[in-house]
Amino acid sequence: MIFKIFRSTSGAALVEAVLVLAGVIMPILLAATSLAEVLDARAKLQLAARNASRSFVLADSNTAGFLAVEQLVKSQQNLFNAPLQILINCKSNCAAGDVVQASAKVKVTLISVPFMPDLNVNLAADITTILDRYIER
Repeated sequence: MIFKIFRSTSGAALVEAVLVLAGVIMPILLAATSLAEVLDARAKLQLAARNASRSFVLADSNTAGFLAVEQLVKSQQNLFNAPLQILINCKSNCAAGDVVQASAKVKVTLISVPFMPDLNVNLAADITTILDRYIER
């Protein structure tokens, strides 16, 4: 009689479903969520670099442009969980007609899984414009 209870298969389907859910479906959901988070951060980073380049190019002077980029970094910081860095680089002396490059960098931390090390992805975006000739298309 006791052996008959242990041979019962009435809960086997439930146990198999739980194992499949934990072993297959949960990692797929975690990977999809992490991918969506990286793509979202990438789009935000490209937009921040574009706005920084635009702010610098449309400013009245170089100092006003650097201040505008600083304010933009402060306002965009809450969109990311890590420090946002935006650097403005001029090819020569930041005069009219010069090429300006805005480089943005951020480190994105993926979803943390218990008993696993945290995974980080470094994202970068570069936007190049011409000083005093910003054209939006």
